[in-house]
Amino acid sequence: MSYQTMQSEQDSSWIKHHPNLQDSFYQKLEVPKNIKDAELKMNCSKQAVDDIVLQLAIVDQEIALESSDDIPYNHTKLEHLKEHKLKLMKARRYHNNVSNAYWYYMQVALG
Repeated sequence: MSYQTMQSEQDSSWIKHHPNLQDSFYQKLEVPKNIKDAELKMNCSKQAVDDIVLQLAIVDQEIALESSDDIPYNHTKLEHLKEHKLKLMKARRYHNNVSNAYWYYMQVALG
């Protein structure tokens, strides 16, 4: 496949999918306009992961504080914090996969 053919395919669909990501993952993911756009999107996702890591550390600390207090109403707050932690972990995985998808796109596009 020539670079020109690849360039025209870039406008409408993904060139190839990362071997560790399911095809359905790409359905809601914006196709990059070019290599620079893919790099920007990859870095934005990496920054999202960094932020989520910080949020997870905060939630872990809040869970530790709430767990140390043996107060009945803390149980509800503790469950809420654990649910929030699970959502953050799923978001971290998603953004990590987005970053991987754009990284792979750049590798394939650059040949």
